[in-house]
Amino acid sequence: MRRLGWLLALVGICFLPWREYIAIREIVVEGGERIEAERAFQRLPFQVGANWLTADLAAAERSLLELPEVREAHVHRVLWGGVRVALQEREPWALVRVSDGTLYWSDDAGFLFAHARPQTLFGPVFSGLETTETERGLRLRDLFYLAPMRALLNAPGRFLNRITTVRFIGSDLILSLRGGPDLWVTVYDLHGEWTRWEALVDALPQARHRALDLRWRGMAVVRDRLARTKD
Repeated sequence: MRRLGWLLALVGICFLPWREYIAIREIVVEGGERIEAERAFQRLPFQVGANWLTADLAAAERSLLELPEVREAHVHRVLWGGVRVALQEREPWALVRVSDGTLYWSDDAGFLFAHARPQTLFGPVFSGLETTETERGLRLRDLFYLAPMRALLNAPGRFLNRITTVRFIGSDLILSLRGGPDLWVTVYDLHGEWTRWEALVDALPQARHRALDLRWRGMAVVRDRLARTKD
C-alpha cells in the first residue's frame, strides 16, 4: 500500500499544470519617466506567460541599454512569477550642435541621446565638437571637452544667461554673448574669471560688435569677430 501511495503521488505531480506555476505573471517597469513603458516591453526577449525560470535577464538588460535614453538597466526576478525592470534615464545636461547642424541633448557622460526641440532650448549651445558612434549610441569623440563644458554650465547664473553659443576651436573657445561681444578664451581659463570678464564687457560698450581676445594674461585685445564657419 505504501508503494502504491507513492506511485499515485508521483502520477499526480506529473499531471500538475507546472507551466502555469513557472510562467511570468507580471512585468513591472520602474524609473522610465520619459521612456514609454511599451518601448521597454518591446525590447525584452520574453513576455508575460514565458518561462520565469529560464527568462534571459542578461539579454534583456543588453537590449534595454541599446535605447539611447537609457543610462543603466537592471532586470530581476521577483517571487513569484514577477520580473522587475529598473531603468535609469539619461538626464539632459548640455545642448550640442553637431557638424550637420542637428541639435542634440547630451548627458554629463557625453552621450547625445535625444534631439532638442527649439521651443525647449535653454542655456548655451556647444559646437565645434567631433562625435563618434559607439555601442551605446552617438557620443563626443574627445571627452576632454566635458571639463570645460561643466565649468561653463556651473558659471554664475547672470553670466551664464548671457552666453548664447560656445564654439570650440582646439583648446580655444569663443563665447558669443547676448548683445555682444564675442569672448575668445582658452579651455584653461574657465575657473573664477567670470566676474572679471563681465566687468570688462560692461566697461567696453564700444566693443559689443567686436571680439575680445582674452587668451593673453593681463591683456584684452579688441579684434574683428571670426567668420562663422560650418561647425
